[in-house]
Amino acid sequence: DMGAYEYLAGDANGDGDTNLLDFEGFGGCMTGPGGSVSTECIFFDMNADGDVDSFDVALFQLAFTGSP
Repeated sequence: DMGAYEYLAGDANGDGDTNLLDFEGFGGCMTGPGGSVSTECIFFDMNADGDVDSFDVALFQLAFTGSP
């Protein structure tokens, strides 16, 4: 059971995969350090620190490629 707050990190379109279709929305969600992540961008806050920044881009890359 996937509750309302459970999601696959980086899977913005909810298709069960982190791929280029998800990456399309990443740029519009960037807030920078100390910014505030909106509800529609929560999938891109990969480290759950409340903003979408370069740390999240690096973690998205790991989810996308499946390798460190």
